Amino acid sequence: MYPSPLVLPKGLNPHAVNQWFEACKNLPKDARSAWRTARLRYAALCDHAGLLPFADVPRDVAIRAYLGQRRRLFVRYMDYTHILAQVKIRMVKRQVRIEPSGFKITVEAWVRVQDPTWFKIPGTRWRFTRGWDKQHRYTCQVDPGLVIYIRNPAIRSPGFWYVGYIITCPIAPDQLTGSVTDQQNYVLHNLWDPISHVWRARGLDRVRAV
Repeated sequence: MYPSPLVLPKGLNPHAVNQWFEACKNLPKDARSAWRTARLRYAALCDHAGLLPFADVPRDVAIRAYLGQRRRLFVRYMDYTHILAQVKIRMVKRQVRIEPSGFKITVEAWVRVQDPTWFKIPGTRWRFTRGWDKQHRYTCQVDPGLVIYIRNPAIRSPGFWYVGYIITCPIAPDQLTGSVTDQQNYVLHNLWDPISHVWRARGLDRVRAV
């Protein structure tokens, strides 16, 4: 198994996820060498930041910090690109997907546009892919834990699109009990809402999420 920024080693300090992300950049192709390099880098980065590499600490606090950092990055993207400046937002939906090692939060808006090439912004380091994937999405990987996308799945009209972003959190909450719906509601209301209400993004927060 090759080191992945979104698969944390057992016991890793959840407050040092950003250091792990950085440690996983430009690793050797050989898996054994990659793991050795990633561990050494991670230890050095934690030492520089004054963090313990491995620690058993409350994870919900670390999760909120992680979500807040990705949310701020998304707001920066919106302010930098202005891709929603000339579009009309009809509806915003939020979804939580619980995974074995954490969860994903998807926020998606249905928008109406005049120009079907509205999202192709020249001269920016944050560009969407030239072609779309199997889900008919153009994507922009801003961060290992943040993907911004636009999609037109039915290709019904060049004037109607979906705009969204996905935050992948590799940290499992402290306590997830009850049904899947209960777990999703816990993540949404206890971990995500306090962050999204503080770091509002122009456009996707103008319409009440459902």
